[in-house]
Amino acid sequence: MDKKLNHILFSIIMPTYNRANMIGIAIESLLKQTYNHWELIIVDDGSVDDTRKVVGIYSARDNRIKYVFQMNQGESAARNVGLLEAKGDFISFLDDDDYYLENFLAVFEKNIKEGKTGLAVFMCDQAEESDHVIKMKQIDKKKFVKNSLSYLIRFGNNLQPFVFPANIFKEEFFDTRFVYGEDVHLLYRILLRLPLFYVQETLCVYKNHQNMTFNREFKDGLFLKTSFTRLDMFDDLFLKYKKAFFERAALSNLCFKFNRYCYFYASAALKKQKTADSLAILKRMKWDQPNFEMLYYYISIISRFLYYALKKKILVISK
Repeated sequence: MDKKLNHILFSIIMPTYNRANMIGIAIESLLKQTYNHWELIIVDDGSVDDTRKVVGIYSARDNRIKYVFQMNQGESAARNVGLLEAKGDFISFLDDDDYYLENFLAVFEKNIKEGKTGLAVFMCDQAEESDHVIKMKQIDKKKFVKNSLSYLIRFGNNLQPFVFPANIFKEEFFDTRFVYGEDVHLLYRILLRLPLFYVQETLCVYKNHQNMTFNREFKDGLFLKTSFTRLDMFDDLFLKYKKAFFERAALSNLCFKFNRYCYFYASAALKKQKTADSLAILKRMKWDQPNFEMLYYYISIISRFLYYALKKKILVISK
């Protein structure tokens, strides 16, 4: 083991925006850690609420908490600022409404020191909290061991359970072109380069606001912008790394995830009677690795499109 790792310093990067009412839970989860050699870098992406004041109370009590303010540039830019500020040997990313269990860092520190994997990414199990109900989300170890990258593409969706070696961020940053999906874009790029070590313990809790977020975006008409941005992110992965995913036997699941998003967003567009947008999204489906699910998605959307078209025609005739 490298002598520099005798006292591993963890840098936890937390972007935030107008979360004064909930960021305290995330910060408290760091203060409760049984392993104390860490720094928390909170990058405020232009909050106009009391976020600065709330964080200031904590940072005055503990100098391991650092506060950085920037004008609103988005979550990717905020995380990149955090990476530039980080001094740790290993880096993790914690959202301002999620939290770690008290042994998160201690377990990772133990596994990093005991590991014989060299430069690697470490990952734990996580729980999911939705409507104040916590559900354990455990990995199917058999499938995971068979192909961890392919498994995570299909089932993973956030950075929280990962700890990364800091050196990788000398070359990799968050791509600020993508407002949505920039986290998995970075994760997949890193996992194409580094081995993954799995720690089979639940060490963190992810708060799932997906339905609430989508409902708000749907109501405000923002879901189309969200959909095209996320699909553009996946297109970028296909364009630059398709061969690498194929060589890792992960291309089929990348196609699956992309097509599932196409189906989801095309369905939402139809409900909004955005027929042209729905068909435009559907045309973006990838047929590189065709399977039954893809065929189901395609036929389902086309069937509903024909149903809505026929229904509209009948209503016109009846008038």
